[in-house]
Amino acid sequence: HSTFFTSARGNYITGSTTTLLTDGVGLGLAVKAFRTMKSPSADGAKRVNARPSILLVPPELEVAADKLFMGEKLNVGSAGGGDENIYRNKYRVVPNAWLSDSAFTGYSTTAWYLFRANNDMPMMIVSFLNGNQFPTVESADADFDQLGIQFRGYHDFYANQAEYLC
Repeated sequence: HSTFFTSARGNYITGSTTTLLTDGVGLGLAVKAFRTMKSPSADGAKRVNARPSILLVPPELEVAADKLFMGEKLNVGSAGGGDENIYRNKYRVVPNAWLSDSAFTGYSTTAWYLFRANNDMPMMIVSFLNGNQFPTVESADADFDQLGIQFRGYHDFYANQAEYLC
């Protein structure tokens, strides 16, 4: 995580205004960073012109994300009012409980992520040994002193981060 998302790569924003709140300020900064991201200098540092579509959040931010996705107004207080919500229906909210699970290193209740659609440029890839996408199940007769059949199963695959310009 700490080497995949970095300010130098343009896919990480920091500061007190980058929180995901219903005022839309943090989301606006993320959209700007997303739109101005450039390819590595070895590739000529060209603008990627990415279009974000997925807002990945921990459960603690799901309500704020849903308000940004579904609300007609931003920053609606007890007196009503608020600005027009320019983010309405733009980004699909995807909550994931693992993001804030303390059993995982690097967990956070406040970190959120903006991605483009997986069919545009996937952030994660899964590779399968010899292209076999299904588990292998093997069986054999049990040893002579036991009745029954023995089974074993395995699945050879690997998941990894693919493209940081996602």
